[in-house]
Parts: sequence; C-alpha cells; structure tokens
Amino acid sequence: MKESDQAREVGEAREVRDCYGRRHRVGETDRELLGGRGRRWMLWLPTAAMAGAGVLQYGYPLTALARSGTGGLGRGAVLAVLALWTVCQAAAVPLAERLCRGGALTTRGQVAAGGAACALALALAAVAVGGDGGASPGALLAGYALVGGVGAGLVYAACVATAARWHPDRAPAAVALVTAGYACGAVVPLLLVAAAGAEPASVAWLLGAVAAGALAAALACGALLREPPEHWWPADVDPRRWTLDKHLNRSLRRNRPALWETSAPPGTRSGTWRRLYAAVALGSAVLLLDLGALATAFAEEPTRAGALACAALAAGSGLGRLAVGHLAERLGRRRVLTAALVAAAVVQPGVLAGGPVAVVVCAAVAGCATGGCYPVLVGLLRGYFGGRGDQRAFAALYSAKALGGAGGCGLAALDAGASAVALALALAAALAVHTARRPRPALDPLPGLGPAAPRPAPERA
Repeated sequence: MKESDQAREVGEAREVRDCYGRRHRVGETDRELLGGRGRRWMLWLPTAAMAGAGVLQYGYPLTALARSGTGGLGRGAVLAVLALWTVCQAAAVPLAERLCRGGALTTRGQVAAGGAACALALALAAVAVGGDGGASPGALLAGYALVGGVGAGLVYAACVATAARWHPDRAPAAVALVTAGYACGAVVPLLLVAAAGAEPASVAWLLGAVAAGALAAALACGALLREPPEHWWPADVDPRRWTLDKHLNRSLRRNRPALWETSAPPGTRSGTWRRLYAAVALGSAVLLLDLGALATAFAEEPTRAGALACAALAAGSGLGRLAVGHLAERLGRRRVLTAALVAAAVVQPGVLAGGPVAVVVCAAVAGCATGGCYPVLVGLLRGYFGGRGDQRAFAALYSAKALGGAGGCGLAALDAGASAVALALALAAALAVHTARRPRPALDPLPGLGPAAPRPAPERA
C-alpha cells in the first residue's frame, strides 16, 4: 500500500491523504477539542465579534453626521476619512495573518485587541458627532480611521480564519455567515436612527452604546475562541469521499477541485490571480462608492429615507453573502459571481440618482451583489489554487480592497457621472471574473501529480 493511502497514528488522531495528496488530520471530534462544545460555537462567536466591528464600515453614515457638528466637515473630508479607514482595514488583514503565522499574535489576543480598537474608534465618532468639547471633528475622525481601521482588520482576519479552519468541509458557507454578521451589524443602529430621527445628541449616545457592545462582544468571543490542530478535519466526514463523492459534496457538481496545491499566493505568476485581484479591487470600489455617496447624502440631509437606504445597503450586503454563496456552491462559483456583478452594474443608476424608493431597493440589490463576492472568493481560491495556505492567499487577495476602496471613495465625490463610472467598474469586475480560468499546474504540484516522465523508446530487435 502506498504511503499516501496509509494512515499515520498521531496520538489519538491519525493523518490521511486524499486522492490529490492533501493531508487531513482525522480522529478528533470537535467536542473533544472544544471541551464539550460543538464547532458551531466557532461560527456564532466570530459572527458576534464581526457584527461589532462592521458598524465602523456599514454604519459610517452615522459617523458622517459629524459634518454638521462643531467646526463642520466638508464632503471631501468625510469621504477621505472613509477612504483612510478602508485602507487601514484592508492592509491590517494580511498583516494580522502574517503575525499569527509567525507566532507573534494569537487569535484570541487579535480579536480582543481589535475589538478594543473598534470600541475606541466608535467612542471618538460619538464625540465628533455630538460636538462635545473643544476637540476638532476632523482630528477625532482621523483617529477613528486609523485606530478603527486597524482594529476592524484584526477582528476580520481572525474571525474569517477561525471559521474556515473549523469548517474545512464547508469553508465558503462558514465565511459567508461570519462576514454576513460584519455587514448586518450596522442594520439595527441605522433602523433606530430612521425611526427616531438623526439628532446629533441621540446618534452620539447610540454610537456610544454600540461601542460598549462591540467591546463586550470582542472580549467575550476572544476569550472563548480556539484554534483547531493543523490540517484538522471533522471526524464524522470522510475526507477521501468528500473529495470525490458528488452526493456527499454537492459543490463538486459545478465546481471542480484543484489538482495541486500552492504553498503561497501565486501573485503575478498567475494571470488568474491577477484577474481575481482586479475583480476584488473593482468590486470594492463599487461598494465603497455607493456607501460613500449614501453617507454624504445622509449627512447633508439626514432623512428617514436616507437612513433606510443605508440600512438596505448593509442588510443586502450581509444577506447577499449567504444567498450568493449558496448559489455559487450549487450553480458554479465563477458563473454566479459574474452574474452578481452584472446585477450590481444594472442597479447603479438607481442607487446614485434614483428616487427615495428606488434608492432603497437598488441599494439592497447592489449590496447583495457586491457583498456576495467575498465568501465566493474563498471557494474560488480553493478550486483554483488548493486549500493549503488558503488563509494566506485570501488575506493577500483581500488587500485589493485597499486600492478599490480608496478609489471608490474618491469617485463618490463626483457631482455628475458617478453612476456611469460605477456601472463601468462593476462590468469590468464581472469581465475579470468571467475570464479567470483554472490555472495550469502550479510550480509546486502535489507529490505524484507532476508532469509524467516520457516513455522510453522501444528497443528494436
């Protein structure tokens, strides 16, 4: 029997390899590793922590009300703060992944520190909106962008990695749920503002309450989070059957698995990687353009319809991750992601130049389409480049949000033509995904899957 088909005993656990040579550590149940709890705890805890951190991005329209506070802020300054926050958040994700991989930072410490930073940022926003004291709103929001951006990135990286590692058999679905919490966390505060009015004093108190909730959630979740052993696989699922059986793993019907593994993100070596990176940057630009435009419009005229439109964008982005992710596993990831980005392009005129009802409806559709990209990327990365080191690859790919977010916030300042630009960006993202094909065998293929040796020529008699 070949070594790849044998199981090596590792204490009570054992290691097996599937038909592609991938290593899986089996024999340990999630309840044994988590002290009697099931691995679903490693879904709900990260989702709760992400809900508090996501308010800084999707709840930014509330922070933008600082424009009318003491000292005031121009429209460009409001968008510049959002752009700086996005750059810090997206850059912190690969940085946090590298620190955790090197042992300089633990997952629990990462969530606790990130949650504390998010709470401090929300407290700064509350002071800026309330106009209390002599502090400049601009200085307060600069601190909000720097501290809050890094904190949200730390929480995002830790929660996504934890959910994916505890659910290797359905990582895209796990990431979809956790990131849905990131977007939906801002829905309730925005709906409360829509119902009660956007008075600066009440919004400041609301941001203070959200800050306290975000801190409590991050500290509690960080204390309970655990990491599984390397290459851990659930004991009740046979990894070798999961790799091949389309009845057990239904995503195989429309999504082929990778035939090799890469030890690190392929970067510029792969045209497929470049297309996916461009798609993330362009899709993020559309999402942040919509968010920035709605936030500045709400700050200029804080109406109930404006708050509902912002809530619709956040809710659509959260629920869309679940819906788009589910469809992608059933119908094909590349096909569904392309269709979602085309839908985002179609509704852009309604988001940026429609009437009150049209803005709410189109914002929900746009949020659903653009937000659904992130969980699908996890499946695309695994299907194109394999699962080993996928957190490293996802973190590197997620950093494209820094470029797209900064560009999208800058384009949101356009007085005319913003909808046409957003439409073009969404279509370009759809084209990048549509043309991304399964790459050729990587430079470091799995053992036994390299190019076949040429046959020797038959000897003549």
